[in-house]
Amino acid sequence: MISKLLVMFSVCFLTACSSNWAFYAPKAESTRAESQYHFPYQNIQVTSQSGNKLDAQLHKTSVRSPLGLVMHFHGNRGNISETFDKVEWLLDEGYDVLVFDYSGYGRSEGAADPKVTYLDARSMLKIFSELSRPHDDYKKIVWGTSLGGVILISGLSEPGSRLDIDLMIVDSSFYRYSDTASHIASRYPLGKLVSWIPALIFDDHYAPEGRLSQLPNVPLLFTHCETDTLIPIEFTEQLYEEAVGAKGLWRLPNCKHARSFANENRQNQKILLQVLEQPGLVAPEFTYYAARTALYNSVLAGR
Repeated sequence: MISKLLVMFSVCFLTACSSNWAFYAPKAESTRAESQYHFPYQNIQVTSQSGNKLDAQLHKTSVRSPLGLVMHFHGNRGNISETFDKVEWLLDEGYDVLVFDYSGYGRSEGAADPKVTYLDARSMLKIFSELSRPHDDYKKIVWGTSLGGVILISGLSEPGSRLDIDLMIVDSSFYRYSDTASHIASRYPLGKLVSWIPALIFDDHYAPEGRLSQLPNVPLLFTHCETDTLIPIEFTEQLYEEAVGAKGLWRLPNCKHARSFANENRQNQKILLQVLEQPGLVAPEFTYYAARTALYNSVLAGR
């Protein structure tokens, strides 16, 4: 493995590689048939500012008066057919869900790199912001998981943008591409010998560093598994420290990378619903454990 890392870094260094190609692992084939979706959805083709046509899906809850709309920015692997399970549960809770593939993923055209995915994010955020609310209590929420959190932050950090958003969620994400590549390299046998190389070859121009103060003035909730072995929680703590305005950081126990709110963690889903319904709850003192206690007390009160 160490020889593969050395080859990867050496080739990238010698060719002046700066596209962060190692962060993208797209898959073209869908792993889920249309009949396997339990809620109706609309296919949408979006022409991105990158020049590529993106594949998107708008899934509608069966609740007569939906609670809101969540747009999800998925991580680096696969496509929306493989990542939809992270937000599919929201349909049962009364939320509509908008998912899409970056350039080069699934049925979307082109190839991904930091600038392209930034432009993809800008285009999808514009579409999202222009979608009308069916009623005044309808919430509009954007959510990025792992690399998706980085792409979301880059797309949202354009100064002067006016976007119709009530809440931002960034789960299992990171502060710099280079630091993350160094950390992943260091996990392999003898990897620390090459962990200094990513700082020379990975481009952090579209990384969150320096961008968080430019985000829209809406509540921002960071979440990360304390037991995440792929991307350490310290990287999300860096995001949290730089963010301004209403913000919170949830340190989640006993979960894996980017699986914070997947179906194996249903309790976390129930805890998160409190913030989706009331974004104003987001605050430094409203920790994961405070939110868990609030949910427990509300259940007791309802008995």
